[in-house]
Amino acid sequence: MTINGASGDTPSARIYYPAMQAGSGATPDATGGPYPVICYGHGFKPFLFAAGIDYRNNRFIAEPLAAFGYVVICVDNAPNNSYFGSNATGQANSQRDADDLIAALDALEAENANVQSPLFGLLDTNQAVFAGHSRGGDAALIAAADERTNRGSSARVRAVVAFAAPSVDSQNNNAPLQFGDFTA
Repeated sequence: MTINGASGDTPSARIYYPAMQAGSGATPDATGGPYPVICYGHGFKPFLFAAGIDYRNNRFIAEPLAAFGYVVICVDNAPNNSYFGSNATGQANSQRDADDLIAALDALEAENANVQSPLFGLLDTNQAVFAGHSRGGDAALIAAADERTNRGSSARVRAVVAFAAPSVDSQNNNAPLQFGDFTA
């Protein structure tokens, strides 16, 4: 699917879910729902060499999680936009990706409420996880903090998982990345 990203972009995403049989477009397994959701962002995507670094290369994570009873949406992070004179930083890129993870959760919430969707009524979007690897890990941390800051006690996120998330912005003189407030 394509989601309406909060940053004005329209990233592609792939949804993995518990199903009655294997394969694309399989019938969802309604017997174990509603299922908690995981919004997952992949790592750094260089501007020129982005082939193979996208939402489709996370099957090794998403399929086992779906088999364990999670609905996983893998979001395509935008290419790094700091090359060729752009003044965007790693912080700006990670924030855009965080906005897209939140937009992915919003899209799943809409699918859950849409009677025409095969996922209608099968998702527990109030039991959400933001997860990611590398820059996707930064995005997961930022998205979780933003969700908490913006929604307070009604935040949908219950956990955050960051694999190998950098702590400095290599595109901005190694300034510390800002992940948000986790005191709550």
